[in-house]
Amino acid sequence: MTAILRLKWRQYCLFPTGLVIVSMAMLLLGAFASATPRSSQQPLGNTQVSDVEPETLSIIIGDVDPDEPVKKIRRFQPLADYLATKLEGFGIGDGGVVIAKNFEEMGRLLKNGEVDIYFDSVYPAIASQKISASEFLLRRSKDGVSSYWSTYVVLKEQMVDSFDEFLGKVIAFEEPRSTSGYLLPAGQLLEEGYVLREVDGPAAEVKDNEIGYFFSRDEENTIDMVLRGMVAAGGISNQDFDELPPELSEKLDIFGRTIAVPRQIVSLRPGMDPAIKENIRDLL
Repeated sequence: MTAILRLKWRQYCLFPTGLVIVSMAMLLLGAFASATPRSSQQPLGNTQVSDVEPETLSIIIGDVDPDEPVKKIRRFQPLADYLATKLEGFGIGDGGVVIAKNFEEMGRLLKNGEVDIYFDSVYPAIASQKISASEFLLRRSKDGVSSYWSTYVVLKEQMVDSFDEFLGKVIAFEEPRSTSGYLLPAGQLLEEGYVLREVDGPAAEVKDNEIGYFFSRDEENTIDMVLRGMVAAGGISNQDFDELPPELSEKLDIFGRTIAVPRQIVSLRPGMDPAIKENIRDLL
């Protein structure tokens, strides 16, 4: 399906520090397949019968990963166990992890009280909040980084000095759910007034007054396609570029940059007990 993006994005303040993030997220959201929520534990405030001990509550951490759910469960289970031991005074007996297949499912899980805490980047956090009315609690660093932005990588020999040089050509983004590999670089072009059209591949024909884009599915694929001259540019994060080996980075230039956003956001489901909420804030 071909998608054309013409709308301007708006910006708003998320935290008292005045950090600006992008409310364009919902305008860039694609159609994600529905999925049945999965939870074998009883989260906070959920009175449905489950396989945990009666009168025992669980604190559930959620994440979105359709590709490697087991990896995410292993990553977050120790944190869920830690929080459970620290919140025993609230009747919490254990912790669990639930992995959703997409933003829609995560939104429903938060809304229904089947996930209590959700860690993710700006784009999915906003998308899930639109569905669930979840609360943004904290900014979260990842790998020691508290904020990041996106840029466009081009071949050094191209000597790009204007977005106009992308007109009638195809650029690569990572995937529809990526903050740094899609939302931010696409939003920057929209902010500049360009019309974006989703295409099937790097060889697709694009009108002279539009910029074509397609999803490479991985930032490494994006960089490889730029190096091979298959696309005019690629949208990646500043971290991705900084981590490139010298033999690759010396062949590339970066052009332009987007606003900086929190590396991740901690979201809480709506309706959580204020006392539990404050304890979670202090623990994290």
